[in-house]
Amino acid sequence: MTPATWQAYLDEQFPGFLLPHTERSRLVRAAAECFLERLGLGASQLPLLRAMSPLAAHDDALVSFATNWLPELIRALPSRAHVEQRTWRGGFHGRLDIPATVQLHTGGDPSAFVTRARRRQFDLPENVFVRSLASRSMRLLESLDARELLHGNSWTARAVESLAFLRRLTTSTLLREVPEAHRKLPPPGGQERATPRMKLHFAGTSL
Repeated sequence: MTPATWQAYLDEQFPGFLLPHTERSRLVRAAAECFLERLGLGASQLPLLRAMSPLAAHDDALVSFATNWLPELIRALPSRAHVEQRTWRGGFHGRLDIPATVQLHTGGDPSAFVTRARRRQFDLPENVFVRSLASRSMRLLESLDARELLHGNSWTARAVESLAFLRRLTTSTLLREVPEAHRKLPPPGGQERATPRMKLHFAGTSL
């Protein structure tokens, strides 16, 4: 059997991702659809195959991200201080901004009071990047869970654990204060604006 004949035999008999040359080249869409059709699933199942593939290839990284890396980052989530100024009428609550209030009074508005309050805001670029990564990972897992493809007693058990962590972290921690990007973002500014702790995490994760 010639090398060309042998390659043709492999292409015919084996799923594309089992072939030796797939380590050097990406499986094209047409080949993936052909593989699905051979399994009797149809080309319409390609998005599902693509959704499942990260679990097979990056399960360890996903679990580490959801259960270890992300909770540690949230505990030291960087923020910026924002001073919020508010004008009241007839009374006020909070810390009085005396110079601003005096200026209003001397200008003929004696019923006005100005207060200042410092707020923590978490909309830093590196936080937005991480929040978007967490949310997109969660939506991927939720799409599989909705199709009943995640089970706590199978090889997807760790994905079930990751989904539970991501849901809790995005809804009941400071991460909920971070806006999510609605476009594809690169790591923020080459990481030069990230905190030292975040730089370490970006360098150490493969997700």
